[in-house]
Amino acid sequence: MPTSPEPGHLTLKQRLRVALALGEAEAEAALRAGTAGVDAEAVAARAGVARREVERLLGSRTALERYRMNPNRLTREQLRQLPGLSEERVDTVLARRPYGSLAELEAATGLPQALLEELFELPPLVLRDAVTGRSRKLTLLPGASLGRGQPEPSELEVAPSPEARGAGAQRVTVVRDSEGFQRYLVSGSIEVWCRHGTPSAVVEALLEQQGLRITDRRPLVGYYRAELREPPEDQDRLRAVLERIDTLGRAPEILFAEPEQLGLDDFGPEPTRRASDFEEATVGSRSWNLEAIELEGGHALTRGTPKAVLLVVDSGLRLDHPDLSAALLPAWRELDLNFDTGVPPEETSPEERVIAHGTGVAGIAVGRAPFSHLGARGMAPGCPVLPIKISGAPLTQSYGLRAVALREALEYLQPGQRGVINLSWSTSGEHLGIREALVEASRRGFAIVTSAGNYRPGETQLPDAPHYPSGYAFHPGDTEEDVAERRKIKGLCSVAALNASGGKASYSYFGARSITLCAPGGEPGGGAGTALFLASTPENYAYGAGTSFAAPHVSGALALLFSLEPGLEAQRAIDILRETATPLEGRDPAHAGMLGAGQLNIRAALESLAGVPVGGGGAAGSGGTSGGEPGPALFDINTATAEELAALPLMGPWTAARIVAWRGAHGPFSSIQELTLTGVVDAWTVRQLKPWLTAGASPSLPHT
Repeated sequence: MPTSPEPGHLTLKQRLRVALALGEAEAEAALRAGTAGVDAEAVAARAGVARREVERLLGSRTALERYRMNPNRLTREQLRQLPGLSEERVDTVLARRPYGSLAELEAATGLPQALLEELFELPPLVLRDAVTGRSRKLTLLPGASLGRGQPEPSELEVAPSPEARGAGAQRVTVVRDSEGFQRYLVSGSIEVWCRHGTPSAVVEALLEQQGLRITDRRPLVGYYRAELREPPEDQDRLRAVLERIDTLGRAPEILFAEPEQLGLDDFGPEPTRRASDFEEATVGSRSWNLEAIELEGGHALTRGTPKAVLLVVDSGLRLDHPDLSAALLPAWRELDLNFDTGVPPEETSPEERVIAHGTGVAGIAVGRAPFSHLGARGMAPGCPVLPIKISGAPLTQSYGLRAVALREALEYLQPGQRGVINLSWSTSGEHLGIREALVEASRRGFAIVTSAGNYRPGETQLPDAPHYPSGYAFHPGDTEEDVAERRKIKGLCSVAALNASGGKASYSYFGARSITLCAPGGEPGGGAGTALFLASTPENYAYGAGTSFAAPHVSGALALLFSLEPGLEAQRAIDILRETATPLEGRDPAHAGMLGAGQLNIRAALESLAGVPVGGGGAAGSGGTSGGEPGPALFDINTATAEELAALPLMGPWTAARIVAWRGAHGPFSSIQELTLTGVVDAWTVRQLKPWLTAGASPSLPHT
């Protein structure tokens, strides 16, 4: 076999031999007589190209010089014609497919990359978004690092999940997308979301036509996971999956499809310092975070009601934790709350005794320890929590199952309940299933709180770095086009983390267009006064830090707003938090304008909603008038219209309408205390309304 020519000096005959798998004599005949010199049909079959392509290459010197082949689709006969390639190397090239770069091909062939560039190119790997029409380019990463300090190959052996995956380990292909995210795609696997009401048989037939075998199905939410029945001839499973995604996206029954993707390290920092149940805090306040946002003052207005439910989609939690067990939504035992990949399908409990992340998040949101007691004091201790468990272990974090968990969670609330979804995690790149589940949650009136993201130690901190799902947060100035094309989600907010001094926490993401507002997140490695005091597992308590733990401050705040006014729109509730936030420009001038509206102030937010005057020193209606001025007008709760009741402090249209409806169904109230029977007013609210309400000709309670 001839030695390899110098790069840039491939002859037409050499190009023709590789392109069409021609022998020496055949190539000479083809150059002399074109298609008349060879059997074009036989050549097309041997080289795996269309006859029309054979005729084009034989008929045009320019076409032949410009022709580039995909090295993953070369036949053995084509490889044998490659100048300077031994038979042993041919076997090596075939065994190592698919190639993500010509550098990999250079290593397999032993030929100079400059020479290979004259013959080959890898077509781009493109992932298309069927909802927005956007496309993202994917680059296969050989020798990718998994963030554990150990170089790993681009395909990793991962233990199979229990759902009908077949025998053997799963292979994960590592790619980088055009936003810079490193993604972990299960080789040859695809996730499909179909339109509501599409019969399973129709979906199964579509997947069968594409050579796909179903490995998991959740028809109630329109989710199907499938894998290639047979590997493609070129072994390029990723390209085969992308081609099927494009084909399925054209089917009217299919909303969209995407590669199955796993998460690696999506939950951020874990608590790093154990806190004794009887620890004496001598350095700083254990509840500095709650003091900073004026929670105790906010609790003078409301501690929350069962009508506002926190849905913590996280790693699960310790169900018997002393500060959380009483906060669980009573119906949790009747629901499937497990979307982890490492437990039997019949296990529906969200119990987690190893990973502490979800327990810490839930403790900040709804922990029920009193202020005077050592324990996890939550933002909304009067609200119940529904923990929905997703995997927290690396490379078992199925993004598809996260999307399924979100979709199913939307069905768990009872009529009249308001939901706040807390997402204290990230995804490595955009995941369409999760995004569209959040769009649906917003459509149904849920408020959604996301952590803004944590920079890793030593990582360059750039403002407005891409981050998901917080990147979907709706900000002032976003247009309806942003909502439709960029999928900005109304009712979703992004929370950055502050330290105990009120400045940006060392690790927190920031930016002028990516942060809604901030909440305490603390600094890692600290204790009382610097880090956050968290509910934990297996110990009861720990100190930790992260935007993961800043987010539930805001989730709990939204639950308190919904407790005061259940009819409040989610985006309006977020706007109230923004409008009443404490400005941070004086505390952290280096990040001025890049920390959203400032630091959460829950007392100011609740007082704003309740109509308490600034500096009023208490709740609306907390006392009479002074100076002999007339007091407020009295309304008889048995004759007042819904409009009159709605105008009162702490009421609003939703509460007023339900009081009137209850009155119509059960008859007149004998006292204003009976307002609590409606389920929409608590005893504290009744006390605040005493100056305005009576139940008959005279006030049922004295004006005090």
